[in-house]
Amino acid sequence: MPASAVTRARTGDSLAWAAAGLLAAAILGFGTAFDAKLGLVIALGLTLALAVVLRYKVILPLLAASIFVEELSIGGIAVSRLLAPLALGVLIAVAMRRDLTVGAASPLVWVGAYCFWALASVAWTISPGDTRFKLSSLTIALVYLVVVAALIESRRDLRSVLIAVAAASLLVGLFAIATVVLGISSHLQAGRPNGGAGDPNFFAAYQVVAFPLTLALAISSKKHSTRMLLLGVALVNVASIFASESRGALIALTTVTLLIVLLPARMMFVSRHQKATFLIVLLLAGGVALTATGAPLLQRVQSVEATDPTGSGRIYLWKAAWTSTRKRPILGLGYGSFPAAAPDLLRETQGIDFRHIELHPDKKASEAHSAYVGNLAELGVPGLVLFVFILLGTAGQLVRTSSRARAAGDEFVARIACALLLSLVGWSVASVFLSTESSRSLWLLIGVALALPKVIRTNSSDAAPTASFRTSSW
Repeated sequence: MPASAVTRARTGDSLAWAAAGLLAAAILGFGTAFDAKLGLVIALGLTLALAVVLRYKVILPLLAASIFVEELSIGGIAVSRLLAPLALGVLIAVAMRRDLTVGAASPLVWVGAYCFWALASVAWTISPGDTRFKLSSLTIALVYLVVVAALIESRRDLRSVLIAVAAASLLVGLFAIATVVLGISSHLQAGRPNGGAGDPNFFAAYQVVAFPLTLALAISSKKHSTRMLLLGVALVNVASIFASESRGALIALTTVTLLIVLLPARMMFVSRHQKATFLIVLLLAGGVALTATGAPLLQRVQSVEATDPTGSGRIYLWKAAWTSTRKRPILGLGYGSFPAAAPDLLRETQGIDFRHIELHPDKKASEAHSAYVGNLAELGVPGLVLFVFILLGTAGQLVRTSSRARAAGDEFVARIACALLLSLVGWSVASVFLSTESSRSLWLLIGVALALPKVIRTNSSDAAPTASFRTSSW
């Protein structure tokens, strides 16, 4: 290209950036003049947009980190609701320039069927407003799934997501432990840390998800210092789960740990000696954490049959959901409608002690406190079956990916596939006690599972995407 043409191109780029800067400043000033919070949201949005423009795949670690602070809001808008439109815009922009693919499509059949059934429930829901709100939450979760599945195209992309998960889980874990030690009441709920997630049980479930992924990343690290640092992060995960005093998360963590013990060492570790060493360290760390939190945990376990609304109250809500299912076994109440129907259902259900039920000011009960019970009550038997098949389909895909990677000699992808499977199992167990149907964490896990076959190393190089894309063209 002639020098004059290069100069004109650079001048044009400079003018374009200058114009964009002036426009951004004008938008920021206009928003701030009306509302300081609006100005803050705009400033953050412009900053994120600039980062994404300069390097569009930065959206991947941003999405991964955001799952740990789902309840964090800026200007009254949740972080995930700020990131989702930006992520969708990135996906559309990339798709307009080149083809995008996912590594596996079979679980998407169940995802599509589940979303269709949830959307169809608009026709028979008993609470249209609640259904629309939960559908919007599901839509955001789907954006997480699709963006992650499409934009993870290399080992570098995959590592960036895993590192973001490890870093975010470390920060929120340390924050949660600090709130307990220092007694920061503003971030404690009945003496339990919420870790910035807004709820101690969800916070602990996120830490369960992060635990096997962090462990797999540590084992795959070549540098000893990095490996030790990541193993420390995994132990912080465990300690923060105990600090949360979440019964469901502890059951999930126990399940994941037992699977690690039972699985052959080669599935997650380099050798049997490495596996034995890690399990000994984990056992010691768990013993210390149990010693520190034993009394509060014992009180919470005993409270299930006593006065704890999150224990015995949860069981009452499950009974109410079953009352609804017997009336509407096929269609259900409509997606997101259980809280609106729960007060009447509780009154119709025998053996309910209303001293153990929390009713909100609008006279609604809480969620069903179980993804499976909630789906059964809101979407009927078909909804529950489709949701379970999403989990089973994803698990099956991860098993196939692990086998394929191991056959190709790619131990890194095989190990990550196994870790994802353990995270999915842990999340599925925790979901017995939490309403997680539209949680970003679950759908991001599914997205990574779908993308994983694309990054299996062949004899020559990583699996390549369908077309190259130069970030400098943005």
